[in-house]
Amino acid sequence: MMKHKKVIRIPGSIRDPLETMADNAKMDWFIQDYSKRKTMPAGDVEALSCAFLADNLYRIIDEDVVDMYDFFTGSGVCDNRRLQKELVRRIRTKDEYGF
Repeated sequence: MMKHKKVIRIPGSIRDPLETMADNAKMDWFIQDYSKRKTMPAGDVEALSCAFLADNLYRIIDEDVVDMYDFFTGSGVCDNRRLQKELVRRIRTKDEYGF
């Protein structure tokens, strides 16, 4: 993982969905370290984006999933192609299984 000095603001509107995704992914460090903070180092945003997988996006409404996608891609530190593939996978999974 690359070291980034950049700090990224966590929008309040996606804090709960990010916590749900982190919980689904068993990334307890996010909830412990960032539950009350408004910013994250770019390296931690990049690490958290690894949890943006269709399998970890259950219990999150579509609008919040799209907002999280926008947050990660807008950060400039995440693998946008991987995130895009997972967003498409989430849509296909939801269509197929209804969740």
